[in-house]
Amino acid sequence: ARLQADRDLVTEVVRLDGLALQYAAEPLRSDRHVVLEAVQANGEALRYASDVLRADAAVVCVALKTSWQAIRYATDEVRMDRELMLGLTKKMWWTMEWAADELKHDQSFWLEVLKQDASGWMAFSYASSELRSNHQLALEAVMCDVQAFKFVGENLKTDRNFVLEVVHHDWSVIGLIPRELRGDREVVLVAAKQDLQALDYASEELRTDTDLFLEIAEVNARAFAGLSEDQQADRAISTKALQRNGLALAYAPTQHREDRELVNQAMKTTMGSCSGIPWAKTVDAPPNPRTPSQDDDSSEAASVLAGIPSESLVKEGDDGQVVDETREVTAFPR
Repeated sequence: ARLQADRDLVTEVVRLDGLALQYAAEPLRSDRHVVLEAVQANGEALRYASDVLRADAAVVCVALKTSWQAIRYATDEVRMDRELMLGLTKKMWWTMEWAADELKHDQSFWLEVLKQDASGWMAFSYASSELRSNHQLALEAVMCDVQAFKFVGENLKTDRNFVLEVVHHDWSVIGLIPRELRGDREVVLVAAKQDLQALDYASEELRTDTDLFLEIAEVNARAFAGLSEDQQADRAISTKALQRNGLALAYAPTQHREDRELVNQAMKTTMGSCSGIPWAKTVDAPPNPRTPSQDDDSSEAASVLAGIPSESLVKEGDDGQVVDETREVTAFPR
């Protein structure tokens, strides 16, 4: 007991092993000098300091330099320090688990947490349940990273309007929303127009919805390839798809890519009505290089023509009658 109360001896010992503070006499655990030596060696030694020193922000800050665990042993008064916790959270988001309850219920504090650092959304998991159910705050967190959707209140996870807002921001949240909302046509449509992978999460009913796929095909022709073989083989469905997006022809079955009417429909949708000028076979290179606008048109047309047998290319006159055709086409109309 005499040695445990020897200030000089205890100071030397805690310099070597901060946790040895637990064996020091009670008065030395309240000795600021001794405790500072201990926490400089090991921040977790703060747990053995007196209540007065655990409430000393300066001592806590010294302890935090050697161990983030020290925040666990600080008093509520210190863990309620807004600036201290903001700085700590920016470096180690998980320390928000030990923030004072008052801060966990402070909406303005959490807005600062989310805005100050990209990892703030992870700390959001420690906000009070009341704040995690707050539409504005939850949306702010999800805008930082869609994975924050995991932490929002159950009331928001099933809120169709909230989910739609999030899906408009990032389609990938569809993998986190409740099953019933994966069967919501509008939710799936918004997500799939951003990325067709969203259809993997759609309900079975929507994955066989022809009209849904046709709507998606307006912005992404590859959606046509997601239809079943029977749906793709249906000429009426192919016609509707080509009326919306001519590039869908690249994903149509062979018999439709050889269908002159469907080819013409694809060209009409992509390039406009046929002018009536005959398609020409050009042997020599054109005398003048194409202008940028011509190149753009050729590139777009080439996408539609990919995989189309040359004998399927025809032109129509103003009266809709075929006026000329060639079996081989190596250039676009001049």
